[in-house]
Amino acid sequence: MKQRTADWLAWRSRGIGSSEAPIVTGDSPWATPFELWESKTGRRAPAPRTGAMRRGIALEPVARAAYEAYTGNIVEPHCRIHPQHDFMLASLDGISLDEDLILEIKCPGTEDHSLARAGKVPQKYIAQIQHQLSVTGAEVCHLWSFDGAQGVLVEVYPDGAYIHDLVEAERTFWGYVQADEPPPLGAQDPVLREDAEWARHARAWQQAQQALQAARAAEAEARARLEALAGTGVTMGAGVRVAKTFRKGSIDYGKVPLLQEVDLEPYRKPGSLVCTISTLERKQAG
Repeated sequence: MKQRTADWLAWRSRGIGSSEAPIVTGDSPWATPFELWESKTGRRAPAPRTGAMRRGIALEPVARAAYEAYTGNIVEPHCRIHPQHDFMLASLDGISLDEDLILEIKCPGTEDHSLARAGKVPQKYIAQIQHQLSVTGAEVCHLWSFDGAQGVLVEVYPDGAYIHDLVEAERTFWGYVQADEPPPLGAQDPVLREDAEWARHARAWQQAQQALQAARAAEAEARARLEALAGTGVTMGAGVRVAKTFRKGSIDYGKVPLLQEVDLEPYRKPGSLVCTISTLERKQAG
């Protein structure tokens, strides 16, 4: 099965993938067990790919080729199901022909790559790798941390006690999915409000959003027509002024060579609280 296809996505929905194992154990910085449960039960839309995810996907074949050149091992991507626990799935970056070795590729940031250089596995990847070792029964996993040019190899072996606890945690979580009952909420999960006051203001916000969307659509249509009717400079009439000017493009500081090795964190301004409001995806009936 080819990874990242529609068939692969449907297959992943039938169990817990290796990249989801750290979510179940509470070691993921990106999602909580409750949010994963929402996704598995159709209550949460899939999150869009981040820039880091797109970079990792693009670099994966390059990283695999670099790994093979470095080790002499030949590996192929593969999808596997645990022979005893069919809710445990694994989409492997590579597995050897004798199936004794699996490969996990990471194209991480500076901090995680530094840990790999020190021979350590970042906490957020431990469950993922042990999950893969459990599913495949492989003797070793090669964690290949690739920075885009060079790779660092960390050997990871099965931890029987850890895998036992991991399987039980995943079995418990999958039970919540099958029963369509949410797992216990953690500190990072949302607080559920069902009181009348919250509901009243929530409905008012949703109605306002619908009105705004209609107004934005009307504004965009009128703007496009005015831009088409206006000349190349300034055009005025009926209380409206349309000015067309040339603006220089912004500088992409991330591509400035002199800044590539500069730690910009000391220059960061103080953080601030940001509040975002969005509409929840609803689970389809039936």
